[in-house]
Amino acid sequence: MIEPKENKNAMNNTLMNGRFKYHILVSFILLVVIISSHLGLKEVNQQLFNGINEYSKFIDPRIWCSLTLFGDTSILWPMLLLFMWSSPRTVFAAVLAIPVGGILSVLLKHLFNAPRPAQWSGATDITILGPVLTGNSFPSGHTITAFAAACAIIMTIEFKNKIKQKFIAVSIFVFACFIGLSRVMVGAHWPYDVCAGACVGWIGGISGLILADRLEIFWQKVIIQQITLIVLWLVSFYNLFREVEYSQGVATVWISFSLSTLGMIVFFWFSKKKPQSVAFF
Repeated sequence: MIEPKENKNAMNNTLMNGRFKYHILVSFILLVVIISSHLGLKEVNQQLFNGINEYSKFIDPRIWCSLTLFGDTSILWPMLLLFMWSSPRTVFAAVLAIPVGGILSVLLKHLFNAPRPAQWSGATDITILGPVLTGNSFPSGHTITAFAAACAIIMTIEFKNKIKQKFIAVSIFVFACFIGLSRVMVGAHWPYDVCAGACVGWIGGISGLILADRLEIFWQKVIIQQITLIVLWLVSFYNLFREVEYSQGVATVWISFSLSTLGMIVFFWFSKKKPQSVAFF
């Protein structure tokens, strides 16, 4: 059984704020280290890319394309609707992670304007799946999205069974790592881009949690939850008709639509059980 991690009293708020500060501090330190490595150890970055990317040819490209599409915000965010009924804080923490995560991403991309692997003059036999991207490589936006969502989920839900809790948390984190890895496998990003994206995504996720706490009175309103749910579902529906960058991973689009639809059905089904809480329909 999943239960939302609600702040029940001032002590819980203090402990949670302490955890937030710790996560932000560690993420920023790691980000600084990665930026330093990105500037001073470019050959290592290139060697790591070659060593990782060459293994992509041994696995069905549909797997890497599907994984990389999970890092698309318009595809991943609607999937979080599965949590709207049991833990709406998870959904709003992810949505509210966009401002900080997005701003950091834009700033770093334009500050470094790093070339993509496809632009590397030393590239010989690299595998590129999907579009050939150029410029603004650092950090990886898809990885930012994956880790922001992972942070929101891991930090807001819990299971009564603590072993299951740890297993789920580790599984979600590993899945986010595979999304990041897929960016190297499809030839879109360098390893340092992915590592930086993970840090920025986690910082964004923590910022989303902080904002969700500050705006709790706002998003706890049923009508706000309903509007958010419908908007995200419409995004997943729209994805069915647009041309995605990685056509071999189109199954991900259908997975996103199916899970977002399931989330909508569950939300409104249980809302009918409590008609006094329904404000939109």
